[in-house]
Amino acid sequence: MHKIFPTYTGFAFLGASFLRMMAAIVFLIPLIKAHVKDPIIDLGAFFIPYFLFLLFETYFTVRLINKS
Repeated sequence: MHKIFPTYTGFAFLGASFLRMMAAIVFLIPLIKAHVKDPIIDLGAFFIPYFLFLLFETYFTVRLINKS
């Protein structure tokens, strides 16, 4: 996206983040509604890598935007 439309890199990042969050919610609804003893472990196993990936993605997107 950055090579074709460099001025819209931030908007593409925000749009992709929003779609990923909605997909995560849709993916986790059955887990939240299920009657498991300890859903915190399953949610943590999902959200810890999710937020780590989001942190790295944000860092590299900011670096890419600041270069131009």
